[in-house]
Amino acid sequence: MKWRKDYPGIDIFRMIAAILVIGIHTWPFADFGEIPELLFTRTIARIAVPFFFMASGFFLFGKGDEKGRSGFLKKTSILYGVSILLYLPVNIYSGYFKEPSLFYNIIKDLIFDGTFYHLWYLPASILGMGMVFLMVRGLGMKGGLWISLILYCIGLFGDSYYGWIEQVGFIKKIYDGIFVITDYTRNGLFFAPIFFLTGGMIARQKWKWQRNKCMFFFFLFLACMIGESLLLHQWEIPKFDSMYIFLLPCMIFLFQWLIVIRGKSRRSFRLLSMLVYLIHPMIIILVRGGAKVTKLEKVLVENHLIHFFVVTIVSLGVSIGIEKIFSLKGVKNNDNPLWKHGESLGRN
Repeated sequence: MKWRKDYPGIDIFRMIAAILVIGIHTWPFADFGEIPELLFTRTIARIAVPFFFMASGFFLFGKGDEKGRSGFLKKTSILYGVSILLYLPVNIYSGYFKEPSLFYNIIKDLIFDGTFYHLWYLPASILGMGMVFLMVRGLGMKGGLWISLILYCIGLFGDSYYGWIEQVGFIKKIYDGIFVITDYTRNGLFFAPIFFLTGGMIARQKWKWQRNKCMFFFFLFLACMIGESLLLHQWEIPKFDSMYIFLLPCMIFLFQWLIVIRGKSRRSFRLLSMLVYLIHPMIIILVRGGAKVTKLEKVLVENHLIHFFVVTIVSLGVSIGIEKIFSLKGVKNNDNPLWKHGESLGRN
């Protein structure tokens, strides 16, 4: 594939994906019944995080930039450290450091689960990219893809398909062992590598699908994923619901669609989407606190759709303010890890 400088489809979808993540944590359609909430929050919105992984893989593996991958690991580690400090007061307030087996839980959370519920994405990025980096170096892209696919299949049975193995004694014991070291198989070991690699392979391919075909197959596989989710939840199979069989082809055709969109890039969306992702749980806390003080909980919190819109608008507003600060002359070019990491996720 001829390497282009501008991928506006990827830039725009970064913001869409960040807003979908807010939806996952605010349940906007919960008041409309179980099915609408299931379809949006626990199915359609699940495309958000795989997209972020694929975007990183697309830019970091598409040009064979080994130095860039190492830089990604360094910048993501710095960002993870900053994020841990940001949410440390919330952890203290919630009693995190009073829980039993504290040292063990800290190690587990640092490596796999994140020290706050949305921060799992950062250690997953570090572990997943590190694994893919080694697999590609030793086995090539295709070899790494097969290993990642096997890991994803293992992860499926600890996630949406857990009910199928729960009654099989010796297999359940294996997964019980996995869940001792991590709460979910949705992590950097089982979940992230396949999407990093598919993003990289899409970047390296020498042909492109037509936009209409990409759109058709994306919506086809999205419909299949919705059907898969409905059946699994009806049968009460999932332990969690981040990993689906049809999620992978759905993401492949979504990404193929996004890269053929022409136009001007939206570079600011790269940093903004990351900021929205990082700060929105803090905004959720502030909105809930403000609603309690003003006695508007019934409107701002109990109404899930309004709660979603308020959190989204405030998160975007705060993120734009932070982005403007980083964009000031002399700030943009220094070693600020937020700016540099935002650029590394979609650098040209």
